[in-house]
Amino acid sequence: MIDLTPICNSHMHMFMIVFTAVVVAFVSDTLGTVVTDGAVIMGLALPKGPPLGTALMERVDLVSTELFLPIILVKELGYLMSWEGVKKNLILWFWVEVVLVLSFIFRTVATMAAAVYCNMSVKNGFLLGLIMNFRGLVEVLTCMRFVGLGLLDSATFAMVVVSTVTITSVCAPLVSIYYKPLSGKKQMGHLTVQRLWSNAELRVMTCFYNDKPVPALLHLLESCVPEQSSTCIYALHLNKKSVVVLPFTSIAPAKTMHQDACTLILERNIAFVVVPFPKINSMADVETSFTMRSLVPLLLEQAPCSVGILVYHGMTTITMPTKDWKYRVCVLFWGGPDDREVISVACRLARHHQVYLEVLRFCASSETESHEQNVNDFGEIAHDDAVIRKLQAENIENTRVVVNEIHVRNLEEVLLMIRNIGDQNYDLIIVGRRQNNSAMPGEDGLSGWTQFPELGVMGDMLATDVSGTSNLLIVQQNSSS
Repeated sequence: MIDLTPICNSHMHMFMIVFTAVVVAFVSDTLGTVVTDGAVIMGLALPKGPPLGTALMERVDLVSTELFLPIILVKELGYLMSWEGVKKNLILWFWVEVVLVLSFIFRTVATMAAAVYCNMSVKNGFLLGLIMNFRGLVEVLTCMRFVGLGLLDSATFAMVVVSTVTITSVCAPLVSIYYKPLSGKKQMGHLTVQRLWSNAELRVMTCFYNDKPVPALLHLLESCVPEQSSTCIYALHLNKKSVVVLPFTSIAPAKTMHQDACTLILERNIAFVVVPFPKINSMADVETSFTMRSLVPLLLEQAPCSVGILVYHGMTTITMPTKDWKYRVCVLFWGGPDDREVISVACRLARHHQVYLEVLRFCASSETESHEQNVNDFGEIAHDDAVIRKLQAENIENTRVVVNEIHVRNLEEVLLMIRNIGDQNYDLIIVGRRQNNSAMPGEDGLSGWTQFPELGVMGDMLATDVSGTSNLLIVQQNSSS
């Protein structure tokens, strides 16, 4: 079925699958079995993951779980639960609660003992014990099935459901409050590209939800793999490349997806993570777009390495590098830690013999320079000059690298220059997420107008207002460095 299903998955394919599930459920009920048995067997026959399983989940999951499931549960639970029977038999209520509480205690203690035996901390063992006491939809449906088979009466069913909801309502908040998977992990090294030795191995991780950003990621990763230095790429979900690539698959809710990424970053001592961010006018579906955009702020806040946000176009195609392939990169530099990390990334890209790099350094003209600059401003400018000199020294004989200084008097000139850059059709534009205020006059006035604050002022402007087909890489340096 997958071989015959196009990647775009038309609505007719989804309709036929859902309609077949309804028919199978009807046949199952007609034959005298449980109505869900036929649908479950059909679900087991369908392959999980993309393209079919993922597309089916995207189109059906919201309606089925947020609309139909609550209606069915309210109807069935209201019909099956009998509170009159509970009032008439309080002794039975007492003994059912005793059994449930004892099972909760024994399950928690047994899980803690096994966890401690496996060298897990007592705290994490206790939290794991609480997790083992979670009860949800499967348990409720099982009890409903028992009522239908006559194994439970309505009063006992009401007691079990109330107790299940109570235990889960107590355990779930405790786990969410006290389980901090990243708190006990110590960072190894500085975990930024700038702090790496020039000939050190660059470890890059890409994490993405589906195959839409793969063309843009492949072109970026290809430019990160020069012959003179070593690069190791970790792909969190799927990716293949002609260098050292280690693929990982993470199955987790959207709220905790960043924790898996951060854990892998710490374990593998990764210096740079790239997260795709679909453009507004890209072909990305709504759910995927929302998932990836909600992941970006969490990674920016908690990732123990530098983060690159790759704003890509959905229509990008994969172009296999040939001897005539050229990858035109433009770097916009104002100064500050993020922009210095951008230059460090650019130094790596410049080593690729098919990358053409142009660095535009924006400087405030002498007419607008502040006479009240403090010591920190001069220190930042000195660091900025140092990374620019390093780039020029490493590429003194490299004609593919050009560094230009642009003096601007006000924000209007900056905006005009940026819009002109968007019309140049670079393959990639790289900018820091935060800029040095002394080199960016009037930036504070734009911060309240950004559509996506996680991209920064310049990143948001380039992603939303500037036309062109260039992909955009927005870099934030690890603040703990």
